[in-house]
Amino acid sequence: MPNTATDAPMAASSAGGTSQEPASHQASARVAGPVTREKVALARRAARSSVAEGRVPVAVMIDVFMVPPSREQGAWSIPCEGMAGRVRLPDNQGMAAAGIAGPSEFGARIRQWRAHRGLSQLALAGRTATTSRHVSFLETGRSRPSQEMVLRIADALDVPLRERNALLRAAGLPPRYPEVALQGEDLAPFRAALDRLLAAHLPYPAMVLDAHWNVLLANEACARLYGPDVLGSNVIRRYTGTPGAAEAIVNWAEVAWAGVDRLRQQRDRMPFDAEIAALLGEAEAATRGLPRPAGAPPGLVACPWFRVGDRVVRTIGMVSRFEATAEVTLDELRIELTYPLDAEAEAFFRAE
Repeated sequence: MPNTATDAPMAASSAGGTSQEPASHQASARVAGPVTREKVALARRAARSSVAEGRVPVAVMIDVFMVPPSREQGAWSIPCEGMAGRVRLPDNQGMAAAGIAGPSEFGARIRQWRAHRGLSQLALAGRTATTSRHVSFLETGRSRPSQEMVLRIADALDVPLRERNALLRAAGLPPRYPEVALQGEDLAPFRAALDRLLAAHLPYPAMVLDAHWNVLLANEACARLYGPDVLGSNVIRRYTGTPGAAEAIVNWAEVAWAGVDRLRQQRDRMPFDAEIAALLGEAEAATRGLPRPAGAPPGLVACPWFRVGDRVVRTIGMVSRFEATAEVTLDELRIELTYPLDAEAEAFFRAE
């Protein structure tokens, strides 16, 4: 009977002998005649031997009759001739306990990313200069990737640095990209650069946000638009969860929907980040029933126009980032710079 492919398989007969088969055949345990506990144990020992030598079995053939394994009550089961019931093989946890390799965490993550990017195994193989067979083996756990292959896959799937470290850990490899707190000594020169940028931007507001829209740094001018407690707050929750906060923005519909679109783009780049998903859910809930403005925003870019007392302060926003970073914290930082749109806003920011 033809088998599916793994490398260098081993088959075991009911007499316990072993023989080498061509590399194109599947590593399997063959049991002839009526099935007994001893023969099942023999098949499992042969399977473990294949795993130890780098060959992962994907099925067990009994009475020279193989059917695809079905999932029944959390276990693999194969109907067998001459038996009332089924030969039950352990599920993923049981397989691990028995020393039999199952689907890997790395493979599961790659499948998720590949599906999210809309790529087939063949398309991913083309982007990583490998074969679709190798991609399949990586996803099923039948092959372990090198660090170089993990990073090539991450490049092909446009995976951010934090998730690249997660992929490396899932593959049993050390993380490649350091993650240091912004207040840490290693980032002191970068923190000093940010402080200088925020100070040089006065009298206009400027703040530094992390990947989850938390305000890490802010200059004094931010308090005039956002309030004195802006530092340490979350920008999304400030306007979606604080009663009356949205009323301080004249063009709330344009700004709110632009924020939802930005969060959706961020979710596409960080599809498995639970906090981004939560923030997007809150933003979508806040805009439910709010009509999306048709056409381009009035100022060409959807920037907030603040209501301060009896004045309207119209602003322009700009985002700055560190380029070509190799550290997780710096890679995720975003510097939000605010400028006046007109003379009235200029006068507001320059007033003592």
